Amino acid sequence: MYHYFYKITNLINECYYVGIHSTENLDDKYAGSGAALRKAYKKYKKENFKKEILKFFNTREELSEYEKQYIKENQCLVDSSCYNIYPGGDAHDIVNHVTLKNVLNGKTATYDNRDEYVIQLRKDGVLVSPSKGMKVYRNIITGETEVLQKRSKETILRLEKGEIEPINKGKTTYFNLETGLKEFASTDDPRIKEGILVGHTKGFIPYFNTITGKCECVSVDDPRIKEGILISPNKNKGQFTEVSTGKRLALLTTSEETKRLLTEGKIVPFSKGKISVYDNENKCYRQVENNKDSKEKIKLGIYARPTAGKACYIDKESGKKLHLDINDAETKRLLAEGKIESVNLNKTVFRTKDDKKVLLNINDEETKRMLESKEIFGLVKGRVKIIKITGEKSICYPEELEEKKKEGWFPGTRLYKCYKDNQEKIIKKEDIVDYYEDKWSFDIKSIRMVRPDKVRVMVDLNKIRNRLQKGWSYHKDFV
Repeated sequence: MYHYFYKITNLINECYYVGIHSTENLDDKYAGSGAALRKAYKKYKKENFKKEILKFFNTREELSEYEKQYIKENQCLVDSSCYNIYPGGDAHDIVNHVTLKNVLNGKTATYDNRDEYVIQLRKDGVLVSPSKGMKVYRNIITGETEVLQKRSKETILRLEKGEIEPINKGKTTYFNLETGLKEFASTDDPRIKEGILVGHTKGFIPYFNTITGKCECVSVDDPRIKEGILISPNKNKGQFTEVSTGKRLALLTTSEETKRLLTEGKIVPFSKGKISVYDNENKCYRQVENNKDSKEKIKLGIYARPTAGKACYIDKESGKKLHLDINDAETKRLLAEGKIESVNLNKTVFRTKDDKKVLLNINDEETKRMLESKEIFGLVKGRVKIIKITGEKSICYPEELEEKKKEGWFPGTRLYKCYKDNQEKIIKKEDIVDYYEDKWSFDIKSIRMVRPDKVRVMVDLNKIRNRLQKGWSYHKDFV
């Protein structure tokens, strides 16, 4: 009996598949059994594939173990050019395996959820559930159900045309206090007001278990939260757009992979150049490009800014937070009667000695004492604002500035774009005057400068050189 490890390569696109086979006849024309490989055979024809025997083994057990190790070490499941979608080997541990989708290349495969590499990729948001971002809709014309990408342009367009609607429109899951069971009911069910139906997760919040690598819904009082075993599933995560495909990705902002993709320009922050609006025609919230067309629709009342003219207040009686129109007569009446107050009334953010942020009442005696004893400081007092070409902003101490410059940071709160002869450059504030005199054009017409008497004034670009010669300076970025 022969036991061998083989590789099959697609001669057209160089995609490959690795596998194992035991046989008494080396010429049995065995051509692999992977599901993705069989689909590739149908698409590209078998004659366009080449099979190579890479290694022989004495036993089937040794062969099986080698395949699992090879697939793991070469990250075959993550590789979009590999047809393998299972961890390999003869024994499949269904309990400890999970099917996940790679958001960067769209490949779906089965992973060992105990693997540290897989756990890290799930934390980074690279591996997600295949159904993430999908939603079930009802086709209004045929009555059939369809599973669609809920944020895709096609789905949004069909919703606007009225061709489809969410299958559970107007319904949600509740917990029935009388029966002790979960129940799917309409959001206007009278039993909700009666207190019979309550949210099925009331008192529970989803957390990410750092040990198992899975999300679980637990009580807000679970001791593992304080121990750091359970963390928010969205902790340190941000929304990004993949430049090449336009896909929306949720990635860990602190991971080196995310920083690399940002630096290379392969992803950009999802909200970059966008604003959140409420679409009055389709009765939904959405993110739109911050351009003239969107601004015109806001003026016409087609779009409305969700928080425009609104503020957050606290109902003193119930303790609940309310988002109310600041110019509304009812809001003014409640404020005058003392029934509500601003959520951050007399509060501000301070920084402790160990660089932690705390929200404190500025009129509180304890706050004043801590300020006098220098236990707390203003959040950004004595720091310098810095920015990267990618648009990422931060602050640092003056003594850290030189080190930050080596990492690609620039002092300031923004960088400036200038154009000339179909070229585009991103420059610092201090370089504007030189580029302007060299006939480069800018999106801005003026910048803020400081007079010798410390008064801040907006100065046109063509007058910057004259003001500098008179002792004016650029607006400082120390805060």
